[in-house]
Amino acid sequence: MAPLLIRERWVRELTGISLSDSELTFSRGRLRFRNRGELLFTHDGLSGPCAIDLAGDLAETCVRNEGETELIFRPDAAKDASAWRSVIDGWRVKEGRRQLRTVLGWTFPRALADAFCLLADCGDEKLCELPSAVRDRLASVLGGVSLTAYGSGPIERAMAMKGGIRLKEIDPATLESRLVHGLYFAGEIMDLTGPCGGYNIQWALSSGRLAGSSAAG
Repeated sequence: MAPLLIRERWVRELTGISLSDSELTFSRGRLRFRNRGELLFTHDGLSGPCAIDLAGDLAETCVRNEGETELIFRPDAAKDASAWRSVIDGWRVKEGRRQLRTVLGWTFPRALADAFCLLADCGDEKLCELPSAVRDRLASVLGGVSLTAYGSGPIERAMAMKGGIRLKEIDPATLESRLVHGLYFAGEIMDLTGPCGGYNIQWALSSGRLAGSSAAG
């Protein structure tokens, strides 16, 4: 579980910008992962709980897909394209004489607002002059723009590791191996990983205490 590496240059140019409630989605056939939460733009992609949790789910998928995976990025998890079209129409009524780029900058950090305008090929127009097709185009971008993930950061930047000793091989009451008497496990060596937010640290501490006290008798 580490930051996602993103191919698109415009993402990497937004280093340091954060969003409090974004959404990243991966979908392929019946396989679907969706994460919502804080997101941070970095020099090589996306970090924060939303991206790091998804990276754990995507690790094997990226490898199988020759290193690249398509994601859908929604900057405001609560709004799809239809909701954004209503918001833009409302801006047009209330702030019609203002530039689209200016009003969008009230909702997102200015550099991010500029990036969305570039993706939608708009921004300098006054809202009252914005054609319906352009409003649709911008709403589509804000409602979910495609990104290309080509892996996750190195182990030095990882928050936790997936995989490990299978849980069915461990006694949950003592964390002793069911296969080797006197062998106890704790932390990430077991195949158990929680989301970002302190859960993995708590698991490391709690399992260490249980394994240690069990081993001591």
